[in-house]
Order: sequence, then C-alpha cells, then structure tokens
Amino acid sequence: MWSGEDCATLTCPSGIPGKVNACSGHGSCDEGVCKCANGWKGFGCHVKTCLSNCHGRGKCDESHPQHPKCLCKKGYEGEDCGFLSCSWDPILNVPKPGCHEDLQPTHGMCGSNGTCFCAANYTGKYCEKPACRTCRPLDHCLNSCNNVGVCENGKCACNVGFTGEDCSTKTTEVATPEAPASLEPPASPESPASLLEMKTKKTIPLSRLVMSDDRRVACLPGCNERHENDDSERWLCMSNCVERAIDRRTAPSSLLQ
Repeated sequence: MWSGEDCATLTCPSGIPGKVNACSGHGSCDEGVCKCANGWKGFGCHVKTCLSNCHGRGKCDESHPQHPKCLCKKGYEGEDCGFLSCSWDPILNVPKPGCHEDLQPTHGMCGSNGTCFCAANYTGKYCEKPACRTCRPLDHCLNSCNNVGVCENGKCACNVGFTGEDCSTKTTEVATPEAPASLEPPASPESPASLLEMKTKKTIPLSRLVMSDDRRVACLPGCNERHENDDSERWLCMSNCVERAIDRRTAPSSLLQ
C-alpha cells in the first residue's frame, strides 16, 4: 500500500477491511511490512494470539479468537507459560512439594523462577519448616525459657538460680542436716566445710513458687505482670520467690515426702 499526496510513501495494511491505520495499531510499519507487538499476529497485526508464543513451553489455544490461551506443559505456569512450577520439575520430570499454599495459614507462594517465597513464621526451600521471623529470639526456645534465660541455638541458657530444659525449675541451696557425731569426719584445713556447713541444691518447679511478699500470687505470672518490660527485674523478682506452703491436711503424699 502507498500513501501521501504523490502516493510515494509505502505504508502497511490494517488487516481490517475499511480501516486504513497501519498494522491495526498493534505494531509498527517497516517498509510496508508490519512488525506486530507481543500478543498480535497477521499481515496487519489484526489477529490476537498468545503472549510470547507461550515461550515455547506450551500450545496456544485459539479456539476462542478474542481470548487465546496458553496450554502449558507440565512444570510451567502463567499466562504465557513463563513461570516455573513449584510442584513439578519439568527438567527431571519429577514432582516437587510445592510451597504449601493449600494449608491454613498459607505457608508461602511460588515465584516466577520456581522458588518459594515463604510467609512470616515459615522457612525452608518449600516453606515446610516453622520459623519465627516476627518474634523475639526467646521464642525459638521451649516456653521462651520462662523469661529467666536466653535462647542460644534453640536451647535455653538459664539465669543463675534456674535450671531445666525451659528454665522452669528454681534451684536453691539448703543446709545439710547435722549428722551423728560418730559419723562426722574431721574437718581439715584444706576442706573448711564440715557436714554442718555443707549445702546441697534443692530444685523447686516454678509452679510451686509464690511471690515472697504476697504468697497468694503465683511467682511466674506475678513477676511477669510487675516487670513486663524489664528482664533483669523479672529475673530478680523470680529469684526471690519462695516455695508455696503445703497444707499437710490436703496435700498428696508425694508432696509430703
């Protein structure tokens, strides 16, 4: 086709009868030949087709001319088959676990390159592991070390005076009862502690501790409430807690031993 006052300018067809705009507005004209934009084809760029020719990873279904659709090969996803799947490996032709998108809450979502992007509190190649990205370092440990310890590589390092996997036991020193005189070994200068001076450690579960100044209040919730934002004061408070008095009339025999 030619255009201009002297018909000397080579132009491109529209591909649509009755319309003279070159390449139907879906491409550029280069010396009478249309170069169609992505998603269009035909001598006048007037036919809608699949984006990027489905990247060679699928077949374009044009049975509905106004809505062509890529039918992607297994392992590829997206409107133009441009995304790698997180549930199938198209190279090895084997299944992959996916990103656990179908769980509640959703663990993650699949990115365009077949890599999982995990939601908060999940990690791993396929978002299969629990994490704690939005919480304190203590939350990586059992029961947050009961706020009387620090979490080191997933294990509690308890503050002085506390022990146990989650620092849930208080340790306190008690004097050893006096032994009969005939059994007492002589004290030596090198060992200044006689039996009367020796002390042993007693362990008391936190559930058995009460506040030292108000024995009606349990130690752990009481100290947490009083010193919510001060770890040092909380630890000092819990260190000063005392063992709950046992009512010998109603207590089980196991507590009376």
